[in-house]
Amino acid sequence: GRLMCCAAFLAPVHGYPNHYYNMTEQGLRNLFEDSLEVEKVSVLESTLPIWSLTWMLRSWANGLPPKARSEFLQMKVAELMGSGQAYLKSRFVKELSSEKNFELATAITLFARKS
Repeated sequence: GRLMCCAAFLAPVHGYPNHYYNMTEQGLRNLFEDSLEVEKVSVLESTLPIWSLTWMLRSWANGLPPKARSEFLQMKVAELMGSGQAYLKSRFVKELSSEKNFELATAITLFARKS
């Protein structure tokens, strides 16, 4: 038999009813290389970075209140190329909804303790 496996990498939260994992190239290889001969790992046209970028920008804008959304949509790409630190006090960062922060986050951190 043959296997073709496509896994999300830099994609906002997606999938119904749940989304559990995003995979790097190395992570995807690691899943199969012990039991299968990996012939190649590719980025297909339908999974190029432009899909993540446009999805994230649309979703971000949709998660803002009207005034912050309008300001965000007026920004030029070059204005968004600085360090993340530089934007922490910006309206488009501070006013992003909690739901969108969870959808688009770089990482989610869980804190727990043993009972």
